[in-house]
Amino acid sequence: MRGLKVTREHNEGRACERESFGIDGIRKVIDAALKLEAGIVKFVDTDLGGAIAELADKSKNDPKKLALWAAECAENVLHLFENKHPADNRPRAAIEAGRAWVSGGLTMSDARAAAFASHAAARDAVDEAACAAARAAGHAAATAHVAGHAVHAAAYAAKAAAFAADSGTAGARVAEEREWQWQLLLAYSDTL
Repeated sequence: MRGLKVTREHNEGRACERESFGIDGIRKVIDAALKLEAGIVKFVDTDLGGAIAELADKSKNDPKKLALWAAECAENVLHLFENKHPADNRPRAAIEAGRAWVSGGLTMSDARAAAFASHAAARDAVDEAACAAARAAGHAAATAHVAGHAVHAAAYAAKAAAFAADSGTAGARVAEEREWQWQLLLAYSDTL
């Protein structure tokens, strides 16, 4: 396992990167404030995060392979969204849209529209793991528009893994996710 870097993420009282209103919104704000006050670490990343970003940046000359890699990263944590929102297929559709763009079955504009829909699903998510998983799917589809979204798909997938784990295992879970992403990216980059 590579070295761990612990970061705190503070969303300024916004649940899942958006303003929340109403009773549910107030509950989310209170929950976020209590977590922050309790010192709960929300995301533990490995040193591989930087290495992944560097290799992905070098691989931008083949955005289709990056899109496939991003789709796999997002799909690996998609269950965290689907378990909470079984009737909402927007993140899955975004992953499929990214793959369809690679095969020529969908335009970049259609893939981008699917990305926006997945991000809307993230805003509707009931918890942070589901939100991050939907964001990963959105960024995977958005890779059709800008190759740099691929690395964000992987980062949100790692965040989803962290948010789904308890505080005692979050670091190990993220390290596992990032190692898997790294090995997969290496396999894709060997064919670039």
